[in-house]
Amino acid sequence: MKKIGIATFHYVDNYGAVLQSYALRKIINSFPGCCAEIVNYIPKNQIDKPCGYIEYDADMFRHKREKFWKFLYIKCGLQHEVLDEICGGEYDFYCIGSDQVWNPISDNREYMLPNVKNGDCCISYAPSLGVSLSKCRENMGFYGDYLKKFKAISVREENCLNFVEEVSGKKCYQVLDPTLLLKVEQYDEIIALNDLFEGEFVLFFWLEHDENLMRGVEFVNAIARKYNLQIIHSIVGARPHLFHNDAGCMMYEGIEEFLWYVRNAKIVVTNSYHATIFSLLFHTPFYIMVVEMMRGRIDTLNSMLGLEKRIIENYLPIEKVALEMDFEELDRRVNSRRKASMDYLKRALEI
Repeated sequence: MKKIGIATFHYVDNYGAVLQSYALRKIINSFPGCCAEIVNYIPKNQIDKPCGYIEYDADMFRHKREKFWKFLYIKCGLQHEVLDEICGGEYDFYCIGSDQVWNPISDNREYMLPNVKNGDCCISYAPSLGVSLSKCRENMGFYGDYLKKFKAISVREENCLNFVEEVSGKKCYQVLDPTLLLKVEQYDEIIALNDLFEGEFVLFFWLEHDENLMRGVEFVNAIARKYNLQIIHSIVGARPHLFHNDAGCMMYEGIEEFLWYVRNAKIVVTNSYHATIFSLLFHTPFYIMVVEMMRGRIDTLNSMLGLEKRIIENYLPIEKVALEMDFEELDRRVNSRRKASMDYLKRALEI
């Protein structure tokens, strides 16, 4: 039995980060002879730190964190006490998982396994650099010689391939985000069972790192008026009358509830990478509004799946909005990429 430790951003107050942790562990545990668990490494400055809220209710945030930790312990098998470094020697393989673990702005080298001496047990699956390549080149010292020892390297974004190959001296592969490795039926095990809302609604899932909030609000309000939908949104502390037919904020909900809202929305309007992915998986029509800092990951999705008609760069007249999407073709493309990504992961784990 091979023991695999996954080091990633499992602890942050972010639906996508927790779900990619869940998905990677689940898919590795589906391989014969593999036992994967999440390494409970948490940077000291990140423990229970709110992620991205401009304003938030402290009691509601603590309640949300309780939901997240319950999910991690019950659904992700998290068992160990919190670690302040990843020392090595406990696993046959250390897998650096997805999300922005190789973002140089974080200045956190633990996700390049500096204390794991045996490079033959170091692999990566879909990490992101999170910033522009010019910013990465400005911080070349952050990567040092760490990546050179990795046995197998993959990244999430296509535009990172050449840079990572340059700093590591190794062949680098572009693979799917872990959430796309699971089939939609496998998320049925964790999605909320009870109906959370009656009536038809548009989900406006907006991450606050985008300064163009009002661009999104204008667009989702137009959709709500056109299709007579209520709006469920992620804007904590939204002022009255910001949204047409405001049905409330869901940003303090748990993982299971987030999935329910995406699956049951009439349409999703988002600037979020993972809200886009789960809309794809659940066959929920969507529009994604491009944020410059997320362009690399959206461009990669577009290159793989052909989402041009669902990506909004600046403005889309309401008369051109369409609820219908060709999910059959999207499924075909995802399935093809899924096989290639699984093949890489099996080779890296010597299966």
